[in-house]
Amino acid sequence: MSKVAALGLALFSGILMSIQPVINSTLGKRIGVLEGALVNFLVGGTALLFIVLLWGKGDFTQARHAPWYLFTGGLMGVYAVTSAIVTIPKLGSAGVAVAILTGQMLMAMLIDYYGFLGLEKIPISLSRVAGVLLLFIGLRLISGKLW
Repeated sequence: MSKVAALGLALFSGILMSIQPVINSTLGKRIGVLEGALVNFLVGGTALLFIVLLWGKGDFTQARHAPWYLFTGGLMGVYAVTSAIVTIPKLGSAGVAVAILTGQMLMAMLIDYYGFLGLEKIPISLSRVAGVLLLFIGLRLISGKLW
């Protein structure tokens, strides 16, 4: 895959990631926060089951050899979806999106620096720190006076 195609996929993912929490939050208002999160995962899990059955080429039997912490991603997803359902009514879609993005960038910079789970190490540079600081400024500007 070319870098341009990868960028396009990532940008479209960002668009969907901005719409998804709003849909989930609206559903959560109608049926309950936890119930909305559960519906989100049931629909997504069902869709993914069909995708795996049609096009999957992996080997589930190898999961038994994986360390326990590689199974925590689903728990992190539950937290992310549920917290967005709860926080969107308080912070708005843009406030939640910029808070999520700021947290992602801060953690991603640390992941790169330490080479987490075998990733190539990327040093923390002045421009990377400035980028994260600008995200915090953006968080403050978009979210209004929170502190």
